[in-house]
Amino acid sequence: MNGNFRTHSDDDHDEGLDPDLTQLFDTSSTPGPVTREAFVSSVLLKMQRVRRMRLMRQVAGATLIMVIGAFLAPYAAQGTLLVAGWLTESPQGTGTAFVAPIGYVCASLIAWGIARWARSY
Repeated sequence: MNGNFRTHSDDDHDEGLDPDLTQLFDTSSTPGPVTREAFVSSVLLKMQRVRRMRLMRQVAGATLIMVIGAFLAPYAAQGTLLVAGWLTESPQGTGTAFVAPIGYVCASLIAWGIARWARSY
């Protein structure tokens, strides 16, 4: 390689590697000629490293969300109890009729946003 690659007409057997593509990678900083096996193994190692780093970021993000959720859970429960108490003690009127639909819409929008965010990552 490194400019000394064989074309398809010179190949006795085709290994599925595009010579033009491998020529682009031949201009790397590795000294000496690079064999196809070395090139493929280095690409596979890079892909594995990227996957491992992505998995580590996902695990760290999930752990961070769980820790923050554990700290905020008591406040969320207290707020929920206060709102539920206010709703049960408040006089029945037109204002409380809108609480459930508005809450449903807000929860749906939040769930949609989380699903969209999770799909993009």
